[in-house]
Amino acid sequence: MQEVRLLVLQYTFHLRHEEISIERFSVKSAATFQKHTTDITVNPINDKMVKLYHIIAWLLFGQLAVASTQNASLSIIPGQDSHNRVKRWFSLQKPNEGGVNGGRGTWPAMCPGSDRPAQVISYCFEDQRSERRLKDLLNHAVAGWALALYPHSSLEIDLDNAQSTICSNSNRPDALHIIDNSRDNDDRWNFSPQCRTAASLGYLYGSDARGRHHLDFCALAPGFEEESKPFALADMIHELGHVMGLQHEHQRDDAYKYLDYKCSNLLGYQAGVNAAMADPARIFDPPYAWSREQRVFAICHRFHYSNIYLPIARDFTIDTAFMGWDVDNDGKFRDLVASRKFDYFSIMMYSSDFGAAGPPTSADNWVISRRDTGESVWQGGSEDPQFRRISFGDVARVAQLYPTPDGWQRFAGGPGWQLGEGQQPGASRVRIRDELDVVVPPPRRADEGSGEGDWADLYNGLYR
Repeated sequence: MQEVRLLVLQYTFHLRHEEISIERFSVKSAATFQKHTTDITVNPINDKMVKLYHIIAWLLFGQLAVASTQNASLSIIPGQDSHNRVKRWFSLQKPNEGGVNGGRGTWPAMCPGSDRPAQVISYCFEDQRSERRLKDLLNHAVAGWALALYPHSSLEIDLDNAQSTICSNSNRPDALHIIDNSRDNDDRWNFSPQCRTAASLGYLYGSDARGRHHLDFCALAPGFEEESKPFALADMIHELGHVMGLQHEHQRDDAYKYLDYKCSNLLGYQAGVNAAMADPARIFDPPYAWSREQRVFAICHRFHYSNIYLPIARDFTIDTAFMGWDVDNDGKFRDLVASRKFDYFSIMMYSSDFGAAGPPTSADNWVISRRDTGESVWQGGSEDPQFRRISFGDVARVAQLYPTPDGWQRFAGGPGWQLGEGQQPGASRVRIRDELDVVVPPPRRADEGSGEGDWADLYNGLYR
């Protein structure tokens, strides 16, 4: 069997299934990627495995590449300027919880003071291609959030203008722009870190510019739509969480009480350590005062240092959102965490194998795992991407951020939270205009674990 040498952009994964149904991909002009790649060697079953390595590496870890190359700053500190593309752990505060951090907050009420002060994320598609490729996926993702939306909270997600779905001057200036960043017949672009999936965080009050609210999407690979869809749907649900104002659960300031983080398992770890020891950027000053252990800790746990020498670690450090501020000593930032319990099953979690250099089938290679049991964690509570879904903790935080007129403040994992009057905590039928009619499962419960049980067939409705 011929040995094939692959160059996988920034991240890699390891195949666990032998049946592959992908029909095209070619490995060529690899030398052009050398500055951004890591060499691995595999013995593929056939050329289709080569294709799948590239596709899944991109789908699973593409969002990590975004954080490594794009999310250089976050304006959580009032008055600081910021970049819109942010992916962090904590959720936003409502304006009445003490102001709007960095000009960001929850989406405003359309009719404040009314019996139904709806808070609407209105959206449009950047162009016809984005609408054609992403409309169905977006509808399914909205359906995936159904039990967190009205009437369970005051939040709604809807087209800004049903008669004109393409973004234009006829749309509200604060509408969310949905953008497909992929390119037809351009695999090199589509499987590169530059083809990014990222979303703006919450509502940006500090600007009135059109397009300031955006969801850039590149997880639905042209030519591989059916193979990509389970990963793409989980990504779209995750990104909508950011648009609502939710951030990464695994980066809350108490995360290390619940998770073991093995920085040494990250792809590129040793190269990062070597770079930190050489310190060409001269960030360890004075150099004689920094031991090897201190430098390793810094690039693994502190944004400022990981940003220079181990960018992938920025998606796992607790102080990422604060750009080097001492979170441990700044108690005011703790108020941004509203959940009483750590939510292992949140759609805003990263999976244990995200960013891992070694085969994900081995627990020894996981980047994060449960501290109490040593078990893996999976985004949306499932190792299988087609079964990933929001948790009751996700629902509860949305209900807290966007309360109904009764004023209930629902804390994730807290007692007393329930669905709206007349609703049962079971599966729900969701209709979106005349475009979608599906049955979706309930949010994942903490006592349910990662099993699907009776809900597997219902959740498959999101893919039919």
